[in-house]
Amino acid sequence: RFTEDQRVGVVVRTATEVEARAAALGPGGGAVVVGLTRESPWRAVGIGYGDLIRAIDGVEIAHPQVLLDRVRAAPVDARVELELVRAGRVLSLE
Repeated sequence: RFTEDQRVGVVVRTATEVEARAAALGPGGGAVVVGLTRESPWRAVGIGYGDLIRAIDGVEIAHPQVLLDRVRAAPVDARVELELVRAGRVLSLE
């Protein structure tokens, strides 16, 4: 499990091979949301448990740490664009 508590309050895990393949990613690609704090801005825009994040600002997530590094490197009040897979559908959220 990988956590990012200070900015977006999320816990993610590595996608299984089946999950990654279904999201058109390589093995271990993507980051599956397994936890959100009550105050998480991601919760407020509709990200939920089980969502597989496959890209942030157009950069494919090859590993959950890539996602967390991009979030931590962004300016404090910056908006990021997330591409995710939920129930087989691709969604874009900001």
